[in-house]
Order: sequence, then C-alpha cells, then structure tokens
Amino acid sequence: MQSPLSVLIIGVGAFTQGLAQTLQDAGANVIVWLSRDYGHYGPQQICSTYDEHDFASPIELLGTHACDIMIPMSIDWAQQ
Repeated sequence: MQSPLSVLIIGVGAFTQGLAQTLQDAGANVIVWLSRDYGHYGPQQICSTYDEHDFASPIELLGTHACDIMIPMSIDWAQQ
C-alpha cells in the first residue's frame, strides 16, 4: 500500500480551507503555512497550520515537515 500524499498549502481563508478539506477527504496529509495575518480560522479547523511566528518561510517548514507537493494559494506567494 502506498503512503498518502503529503501536501503543503500556502495561503489563507476559505479557498485554502476548501482545498485542504478536499485533499484530506481524498486521503492526503495536509498542512498549511498561513501567508497573511488574517483568514486563519478556516484552515485551522481542517489541519495543522503554521505561520511566520512558527517558521519564517514555508521553505523552513519543509525542513521539519517534508511534502510531496506544495500549492501556493496567494498571488503574493513569490514574496514569501
């Protein structure tokens, strides 16, 4: 049996929440790096979340939480 897909989503808000829920429902292990200082409630209800207080960037998060795919959900993702 193959291990579940591990996904890191970078974003905030309902769109991030919806994608995280959909991926979890499909069997993926999902974590979220919150890219802004608002819109945290939804994603926090679905999976483990991290922000700049936990890890300065999503790249640092990958040092402790390896993932198979990273999905940016923000137009500002390149600046993170």
